[in-house]
Amino acid sequence: MRILPVARADHPLAKAKGPVPRAQLRSHAQIVLRDSARGDDSLSLNVLEGGLRWSVDDIASKREVISAGMGWGGLPEHVVADALASGELVALEVPEFEVGAMELFAMRRRDRAFGLVATELWAEIRREGSARMEENRRPRSRSTKAPKKR
Repeated sequence: MRILPVARADHPLAKAKGPVPRAQLRSHAQIVLRDSARGDDSLSLNVLEGGLRWSVDDIASKREVISAGMGWGGLPEHVVADALASGELVALEVPEFEVGAMELFAMRRRDRAFGLVATELWAEIRREGSARMEENRRPRSRSTKAPKKR
């Protein structure tokens, strides 16, 4: 999963041509997810030190606040794909922001039985994961065009 720094299209940061300077980023609220497991003072990935921060509890709230033009922040690419395509949001160029792919893992206990819904959920995760692994193993075919006739 890739995390992209984004802002609403009419936000002042969206007007920047090229990389957004740190000082400019700090003057606008960065919307961050609150880490309830660690407490209020913990920092997470891609949180700008010394800047104004607003914390939200979940991705949906973070997207709403950013879409309302109240700040900027990193969101998963699949969450903002439609908004980027429509022009509602724009991706920001933030050199300090790690945009690389992030791996997610799902874990469960094997020492207890699960109900019907949890069993089906794990079966779907297994099917989806197997399909993606198979897709990644296949060699990528290059499209070849027939040579033009003269």
